Amino acid sequence: RPTLDPFDSMQKSILTARLNAPARSYDPNALSIATMPDFLAAMRLADETGYPFHVNYGNLHAAAVDYPNIFRMIEDDALFEKTAVLRGLDPSLDRFIRRYRPGSLTHYPIPDADN
Repeated sequence: RPTLDPFDSMQKSILTARLNAPARSYDPNALSIATMPDFLAAMRLADETGYPFHVNYGNLHAAAVDYPNIFRMIEDDALFEKTAVLRGLDPSLDRFIRRYRPGSLTHYPIPDADN
């Protein structure tokens, strides 16, 4: 995000989302993408607006189990590039940041399941 102030108008120029283990206190403007329709809508919004879109998620095992299709898509380098790993005090607290590749959803095979 361009500034730490969650009310700054610049916050609207970037999209961020959280999948699991929400970091609401760090990024109160983050979208929730816990369902496939919400996730697809966020990527389409990024494509329509041209805004960068980042996903912030933690606990890889829980994300893979709780949101298997969304997790697979986020981890697919055709859709998202690795941006950062923010290490926690314990590996289970690590945060993973991936950036959506604009336009990549257009030809991507969307899974049928909700998550």
